[in-house]
Amino acid sequence: MMFRGRSHNIFVAEPEAELTQNVTRVVRLGFGLGYRFVGNAGDANADSRGWSSTFTIKFAFFGD
Repeated sequence: MMFRGRSHNIFVAEPEAELTQNVTRVVRLGFGLGYRFVGNAGDANADSRGWSSTFTIKFAFFGD
């Protein structure tokens, strides 16, 4: 990442837990919650870290 023409190394980790439910044989819905950790980002650190959520729809043949 570049800040004012200088290069900086930034560490980002975002662990997440997700629950998935079969709706039909071919559709699954998922809901997830995670937290983004950001290190070594200076002033942008507080703006970049925090809670995140996801919603997923998966289409496939999941078997019998």
